[in-house]
Amino acid sequence: MKLDNILVGDYSGSPETLHEIRIIDFGFAAKYRDPNGEHIKQIETNIFRSNMIFATANQFEFKASSRRDDMISMCYLLIFLFKGGLVPFIAPPNLSKRDIFNYIHDVKKKTTNLQFCDGLPSGNIFLEFMDHIF
Repeated sequence: MKLDNILVGDYSGSPETLHEIRIIDFGFAAKYRDPNGEHIKQIETNIFRSNMIFATANQFEFKASSRRDDMISMCYLLIFLFKGGLVPFIAPPNLSKRDIFNYIHDVKKKTTNLQFCDGLPSGNIFLEFMDHIF
């Protein structure tokens, strides 16, 4: 999940569509059940397939994404939006891609949900939701 994958209203030039939200680009989508209907076991992958800003710690550890990772990424995205981009998981400028990867992974491993949500209204839904899915 990343901002480029979210479209908000007015696709037809009509004000009636301004409340509509569309999610696009399911290029990395995968099935989560096997042919028997069982949940697929967590596997490791050789490729990092995510936007580093909104990726989960599991994705940084090259574990295949799950529905849970999608929900966590959505929380990161919403927190990013509500905090105007002022989040601890934005790497300092002028780092190599490897250093950016390591920096963001380290921040996401060490930062608590409460710290991620710092500055948002107390009793916010993000913290409650993140505490539930982490």
